[in-house]
Amino acid sequence: MVRVNLQVGRCCTADLAAREPGYGRAGSVSTAVFVVVLAVALVCLLSAGCGAPETTDAEEVMKRVLRWQLAEFEVEGEAPDPGWKQAVFMTGVMGAYEATGDEEYRDAALAWATSTGWLPGPRARHADDHCAGQVYIALRATGGDERAIDAVRETFDAMVVDPRSGRVEWSWCDALFMAPPAMARLSQMTGNPSYVDLMDDMWWDVHDLLYDSAEHLFYRDERSMLRRDGSVPRSWRGNKILWSRGNGWVLAGTARVLAALPGDFGSRPDYVRLFSDMAERVAPLQGEDGLWRPSLLDPPEQQPPESSGSALFCYALAWGVREGLLDGATYFPVIEKAWNGLASAVDDDGRLGWVQGVGRGPAFASRDQSAPYGVGAFLLAGSEVLRLERAAAGPAVEPPDRRSQP
Repeated sequence: MVRVNLQVGRCCTADLAAREPGYGRAGSVSTAVFVVVLAVALVCLLSAGCGAPETTDAEEVMKRVLRWQLAEFEVEGEAPDPGWKQAVFMTGVMGAYEATGDEEYRDAALAWATSTGWLPGPRARHADDHCAGQVYIALRATGGDERAIDAVRETFDAMVVDPRSGRVEWSWCDALFMAPPAMARLSQMTGNPSYVDLMDDMWWDVHDLLYDSAEHLFYRDERSMLRRDGSVPRSWRGNKILWSRGNGWVLAGTARVLAALPGDFGSRPDYVRLFSDMAERVAPLQGEDGLWRPSLLDPPEQQPPESSGSALFCYALAWGVREGLLDGATYFPVIEKAWNGLASAVDDDGRLGWVQGVGRGPAFASRDQSAPYGVGAFLLAGSEVLRLERAAAGPAVEPPDRRSQP
């Protein structure tokens, strides 16, 4: 089992509203480019290294999971598609690149983006089809062609010209991971505040609709709150239906929005408060094995683990500690246990298990059940764990003689 040991004293202080379109929208030439990169990844897997730097245990398991998923796309004949399932995976791939500098990650994301034509999904105003924008913007930030974000900018320009309420456009909580980080990051990159201003208005409208202020958690959508006959939906144990992955989407989405918000943005303190409140609520719901269960308020010992929501929680909590928004002494044990639990869900061949399928609420997964979006969440978690490992390994204060050097 891969294990990390985060030393507290050495670090910084502190599913779907509609089904995705089918695969295969990309043309044969672009698909061929993607397949070439998959073949290279398989060669890397067999040759064990491909020129990459030495890795820590976390880096090793991340690379294994990456290569398994790329190979799985080829085995299953899945062409590059900008829908949310592959886009979340590639968001994690770019997170891993940003944490490691390993070009194998960037090459995979670049091949995918080239194959999709740098286009968002086909539904112009659907948040799930905007997640690909996070990948394109991240690639542009590495020095790519400015035209890489043209289609994303056109999509959000149309929304700015014709704004609609969040509860209409983003009526399910998953949406808060898919679109808002792309809008906030686009404002950061272009200097145009109209995208983040619209995002902010829509975000808090969704919050007012779906947030349970007593539980400090989100309902997945209105169907999780009230049935048509007026009755309140309950879990099999009689509790409110508060979904692990749904809340993982929100907590991780909040982290990604905060990472792109200006320090003086008017409602930034509200995002920080929401992030802190959710983190405090989620942490004690963790299972003994480090993973959260699909239904957050039901007894964890009566449910199998679920890795995609757990990975999103692990990512967000680690980011919060690194940014000084969460207390390290409180959350390091949670993060360490979460990452080790996630790593134990990875088979020797690199398959991440216990990933719940596409859904609209809690459901059980099996040990051999995987999906690209779960792998993307895993890579995001690993990227932040790596950053914490590195911070913990170095001195809290650089020696004076070293600080004085140019």
